Amino acid sequence: MSTPPPRGLAAQPGLAAAWPVRTRVLAAALLGLSLLAFIASNPWFAVLDDETTIAVAAAQPAWVTLSLFLAGTGQHWHPPLSDLLLHGWLILGGGESLTTLRLPSVLLYLAGLAVLAQAANHLAGPRAVLPLLVLGVLSPYAFHFARLAGWYAWCFFLVAALSLAYIRWLQQASAARATVFALPGLALVASNYLGWALLGLLLLDAWRHGAPARAVRRQVLALAALFAVAALPLLPSALGLIEPGSAWPRWTLGAGLNAVYNLFVLFASEAVAPWYWRWSLPVGVAVAASLALGWRHAPPLARRLALDAAVLFLLLAVLGALNTKRLLILMPWVVLSLGTALVCAPPRQRQGLALALLVIGALGWLGTLTRAHYAAMHFVEPWRELAAQTAPAVRAGALVLTNSRPFSFELHQALMQDDPSSPAPRMPGYAQGERVRSYFETPIGSLDFLLGAPDVRHVVGVQHRMDDDQRVTAWLDAHCLRRGGARLVEDGGQALKQRWFPGYGQRRWRVELTRHDCTQAPTTGAGVR
Repeated sequence: MSTPPPRGLAAQPGLAAAWPVRTRVLAAALLGLSLLAFIASNPWFAVLDDETTIAVAAAQPAWVTLSLFLAGTGQHWHPPLSDLLLHGWLILGGGESLTTLRLPSVLLYLAGLAVLAQAANHLAGPRAVLPLLVLGVLSPYAFHFARLAGWYAWCFFLVAALSLAYIRWLQQASAARATVFALPGLALVASNYLGWALLGLLLLDAWRHGAPARAVRRQVLALAALFAVAALPLLPSALGLIEPGSAWPRWTLGAGLNAVYNLFVLFASEAVAPWYWRWSLPVGVAVAASLALGWRHAPPLARRLALDAAVLFLLLAVLGALNTKRLLILMPWVVLSLGTALVCAPPRQRQGLALALLVIGALGWLGTLTRAHYAAMHFVEPWRELAAQTAPAVRAGALVLTNSRPFSFELHQALMQDDPSSPAPRMPGYAQGERVRSYFETPIGSLDFLLGAPDVRHVVGVQHRMDDDQRVTAWLDAHCLRRGGARLVEDGGQALKQRWFPGYGQRRWRVELTRHDCTQAPTTGAGVR
């Protein structure tokens, strides 16, 4: 007597069958073209503040990273495994350029899509493979964020692998399949604190829906104990992230607007700002339609995973930890539910879902290509170009001050490129020395050392703490002759952001440059022009 499939798994002929040859060829073509597009477009997407923080920390010896966690202080907002893997890549030469730095993330994202496509095959048959891959490859959000160096794409891959292992474990509750499920689970425990909640939701789902119930529940208890033991060494560093006096849950209007905005970005990316109504209104309607149709027609297990993603989304929101970079870990379950719904829905509803997703994709990609309607401007800030222009001046004797991590990171890369004495392999870092002062971590202190310098350049980016750069600019204008300046990358949504999120220090201009001659006294009326 055969055991019936557990609830939530489709019982249909050909389930999890081998991909047809045509599907394999098209899948390989999609993934290959996507890889080329990611690599070719890297100059379009500026390095982000968080990327530089992660990459520079990963360049340290591995024992430094491990010692921070052993001491209970931690590093960043995530456990160390992804940083250790990135450290290994840097040792192999991965820090030579922004493209090589980001390459593992791109490969992990595409590999995760392939694994997720096999999960869709289990839930809805081989017909679901290509729709899921198309959604993942053409996602405007993923095209921006899956390339980022750090834990983002690594955790996407782990959640995709967990999803496939979980589906197979539910199909047959054997010790071998539970072990396969445990492996990416342990990696996730060591890579992301949100992964702990994610694993808890999966184990709860298995407790409720696994069959035979007694065998599955024994395995659930064993896995829960395993994950808990694995998390214990990281618990002090996780608790250290709690700020004294933090008010949770954060049920404020600003938190609610931030949640709506992040949901919008998960589908359309930051390339379409909500305040451009002609663009955002059709996208918003299409997102709502996609969610409704995907929920209605996805297979039961895919629907439950989408519900778990919603729970994790709300958890991040009430903890005040929700931002656009952290959405990639939730994306696999959203894509899985939509990709399988495209196959399982009746024809009319399938056409409606496809049309909604087409509207989102078209406007998201149009915003990406035009670069004129971004909600967050960090992807289009010209740090690489500014660094390339500034590096020759530094070699000629100019002094540079900056509060921007991305600019300092790019200037470090530019100065090392033509330096025969630079070590091999080149490691990411911040420009710092006699001629470059980066003051984004500690106040710069006295500026009297600038007196007598004929060429002083001040490069300012938007940071959460903006008081020090204002002091530097005021000092330069008071003691030195201004030779020129510029303001770049205007943020059209600055007024709205400052109104609803005043703590983020939003400014109208994302980049400000000044050039001073500190051998001469200032003239009246000096200012940024």
